[in-house]
Amino acid sequence: MRDKRAELTIHNYTLNEIQKGLKAGTVKRKLKDLEKLGAFAEERGATLLTVTEKDIKEYLESVSVDISAKEYNGKLSTFRCFYRFLKDEGEILLNPASELKSITVEYEEHLGLFTEDEMKSILEAIPGNRIGIRDRGMLELLYSSALRINELVSLDVDDIDLTHHDVRVRHGKNDRERIVPVGERAVKVLSAYLAIRSRFIRGEYTEALFINLKGRRITAESVRRRIRQYKRTGGVESRGTAHAFRHSCGTHMLKNGAPLPAIRRLLGHSKLTATERYTHVMREDLREIHKMSHPRAEILE
Repeated sequence: MRDKRAELTIHNYTLNEIQKGLKAGTVKRKLKDLEKLGAFAEERGATLLTVTEKDIKEYLESVSVDISAKEYNGKLSTFRCFYRFLKDEGEILLNPASELKSITVEYEEHLGLFTEDEMKSILEAIPGNRIGIRDRGMLELLYSSALRINELVSLDVDDIDLTHHDVRVRHGKNDRERIVPVGERAVKVLSAYLAIRSRFIRGEYTEALFINLKGRRITAESVRRRIRQYKRTGGVESRGTAHAFRHSCGTHMLKNGAPLPAIRRLLGHSKLTATERYTHVMREDLREIHKMSHPRAEILE
């Protein structure tokens, strides 16, 4: 992405995506994916404009270990759209990403769910030092209140109410606000973090609830890195990423008897149909239970 032609192409592509009405965050994510593919191409003596299907496939394989199936397919979709734009503009003759296949997985793997034991292993892998107390607070809250990663990092100190055990999510999807409960364990860890939070502040005061070592609001990417680190330390090999904390919360509550409308309110879904996908995992469990316990579930020889 260093040559002038590539920079101009990226500029034109960005304008095209903005004119299509895409949100700034979506455009930024697409450009970041293209930047990383460009860096990968340069290591091979190519550029973003000259990559082959083989280059893109090998790049996706190289990052697939640390991302979910949904993220993998999102990156592939970005590359397809970008090179379709280049082809339409006459910059290239063929779209090198058009024949690459998306990942098709079982629904539970697609969600990137953690089991309850895996969740425990991740949380217990976090050390008890200053950074660990902050990280434990973040991850306990992610899991306890089923937050999206961007909702977590957007929280301010005033959004958390440990007296009433709830958190106000002001920057939810489509700017929908909601108030959700915070569990006892998360409250305990967050109390410990708030007691030392001032030690993260550098210079000017910040309203951000979670602060990095530079005294600024922690970023979503930083939280993702911490999760990958604690997964490795805890010996968790699941493909689950940051968003799996949210999905795991909803699924574990459903398995333990929580009604679907309550989970819908917790997750902030505008429609119940969005929450009903969690019942897929329950159906898989029910099939196994039925197979093991119903007297006529199997054909006897």
